[in-house]
Amino acid sequence: MPAHKLRIALIEATSEKGIQRMLYQIPRILEPLGLCFISAVLEKNGFQARVFQQLDTSNEVFLKEILDFEPDVIGFSCLSVNYNNSLFLANALKKSNPKLTIVFGGYHPSLVKEIVFEKSIDYVVVGEGEFSLLHLVTELEKNNSEINFPGIISKKNFNNFIPAQRITGLDELPFPSRNSLPMEKYLSYSVGEHEFEEKTKYASVYTSRGCCYNCDFCCTPILYSKGVFFRSPKNVVDEIELLSKKYGVNQIDFRDEDLTLNKKRLIEICDELIKRKLNVKWRAFGNVKEVNKELLEKMKQAGCSSIFYGIDGVNNEALKKMHKPYVINDIISCFELTHEIGLYIVAGVILGYPDDSQEIINEWLELLKIIQPETIYISLITAFIGTPLHEKLKKENKIISFNPSDYDCSTQVVKNNFVSKEEIAKWQRVLYEKYYNSNEWRERAKINIANKPSALFQYKLAIECSKKFRNIQIKL
Repeated sequence: MPAHKLRIALIEATSEKGIQRMLYQIPRILEPLGLCFISAVLEKNGFQARVFQQLDTSNEVFLKEILDFEPDVIGFSCLSVNYNNSLFLANALKKSNPKLTIVFGGYHPSLVKEIVFEKSIDYVVVGEGEFSLLHLVTELEKNNSEINFPGIISKKNFNNFIPAQRITGLDELPFPSRNSLPMEKYLSYSVGEHEFEEKTKYASVYTSRGCCYNCDFCCTPILYSKGVFFRSPKNVVDEIELLSKKYGVNQIDFRDEDLTLNKKRLIEICDELIKRKLNVKWRAFGNVKEVNKELLEKMKQAGCSSIFYGIDGVNNEALKKMHKPYVINDIISCFELTHEIGLYIVAGVILGYPDDSQEIINEWLELLKIIQPETIYISLITAFIGTPLHEKLKKENKIISFNPSDYDCSTQVVKNNFVSKEEIAKWQRVLYEKYYNSNEWRERAKINIANKPSALFQYKLAIECSKKFRNIQIKL
């Protein structure tokens, strides 16, 4: 295929608050897989594309790195939390070279399309960007700036925007291009005990796109409308094998919203991993309503060391309001089974809804003592801009911050009916402290450490991260 002249820089900027506040309360540095897929498609079609990930690089140095590449088109992918810094960088780049074409995409731009009217932004790509951006740069190379293609918004066609079709044939996409990434820097301390060995090499993988549920606070059902589309088991394991051979990767973080959704396919992925003897450990997001003993046993046999259950609500009323597909008894049964199988459990907790009162801490503590997850991850309710919950609370004057940088799951952006946002932040600290100091958590920790001494480091790490995050006093 003939080479194209345009050079495309694909950018993931850090948030204003720094890398450790990019939605994570524990050390977790992930590849920008969306940009890596886009880069792979562009490269396959003859364009020169490169992914730039800011991480802990200063804005000044990062700008120089981008400009040294001499790009013609710059694409930013951003969440709400790193939108402000992305826009700052875009403004600086446009000032440095007014001829640059700057494109924004990702969750925040897809939900807040009006950002296209920012002076430095030429186009917004809504939804999946692989083929929309390919079409855009192909037309730009022909000096055609009047682009009316599904999924692409400009200042001129804003009122006539046509959504792009979902990408259904995910196996047809090339594997993400990681050629320019610092693979040695990636880690996720929520994965499992294998993560903490010095020889660990880490990468993340998407096996599907979308989510079939409709949690009111979540962007995914909006960005990925019309359900979930899957890669085939062989295609998934082919990528993992490539990562293993090319980069020495032995730790995988499956980034699917819900890896357990299609049990038959997940079992086939596990069988393929076992068959190829790749010796890769991995973690995944699961749904308490979907797992069973056969599936969890197969997952463990295939290398799964940890599973994250976003239980989020503390009682059936709360779960119903969130549009969750399960009830408290489902959570209890699932955790009992997962403990029996021997997988490390991370439980997601959400605090700070308008009707939450001080009693919510005791309710959560009671439930956590029953289900006994090894680690908890406490988020403050974040009604992401553009979601049903955000629109509802905005009408009720319950949104107290519209600053995208505050949408980091750790800053209170929703007004509570009873207490201040400062008090909500204290709830987060108190629940961490009370659960990790409870007899129930300590007894489970002692049993797990006795059965697997290497688990001691993971428990210590969970404690250290919690201490650092909210100055929590815990002793193991």
